[in-house]
Amino acid sequence: MRAGYRYAETSVRYDAPLTVDDMVGGLFSAMSAEQLPPPEQRAAFATDVRDALGGVDAVTERVIVRLQCGIAGS
Repeated sequence: MRAGYRYAETSVRYDAPLTVDDMVGGLFSAMSAEQLPPPEQRAAFATDVRDALGGVDAVTERVIVRLQCGIAGS
């Protein structure tokens, strides 16, 4: 604000359905190549995640996206 910007903030909330495959894919995409399980172990990893969820195939993620920005002008 001292630099001449007006502060603004908004947010959006929504529920996002995620399958086990979505979750595992998200995990794998966040891992470095060194952290990824070998290709032959990836299906077992997905099974372990499914088992950890009590056999559930899908969950709902509650998502909050917040946007904070400075707007030029008065």
